[in-house]
Amino acid sequence: IYKIKKDNNNLSQISQISTIGPSRKFNLMKKALDYEVRAIHLVSNKLKRNGFKSLFGQSIGGYRFDIFAVSDSQNNHSKIKVFGDVIFE
Repeated sequence: IYKIKKDNNNLSQISQISTIGPSRKFNLMKKALDYEVRAIHLVSNKLKRNGFKSLFGQSIGGYRFDIFAVSDSQNNHSKIKVFGDVIFE
């Protein structure tokens, strides 16, 4: 669903290639110290409604990653942010 590639600035860029949420790119910090735990549940529920299991804290191909969501009041979508160096579709 999302492709994440690490860049030289220790950030990850996510390119949304599905219909979940708005179609745009995000620059992602690898650590999200300012996000609350409830953000985990937001994206978990959103993924489950779209037929996906919660991927928080899971490991794919030896890479561990975390998913967070941030409310976007402008378009009523949740911005899905993925932290980790992993590519999964």
